[in-house]
Amino acid sequence: QYTFNDTESALRIENAVEAALNQKLRTADIFEKGTEIITTSEMGDAIVRELTAEVSEVGCLNQGHPNNTRLG
Repeated sequence: QYTFNDTESALRIENAVEAALNQKLRTADIFEKGTEIITTSEMGDAIVRELTAEVSEVGCLNQGHPNNTRLG
């Protein structure tokens, strides 16, 4: 958010992390009773899935968008 002065992208990432956590997914270092322990790589995959799902919903990666990038 601050390094790149990109609040919008930072919010998308924060929302994707929150969505993964809401699915009760946890890495071993933040495990809580009632959640599923997954690897760091699996957590990263879950977050990318959430980002990809959000991008599909809002269509922000359309051609011509000034921040057009590819995930994955």
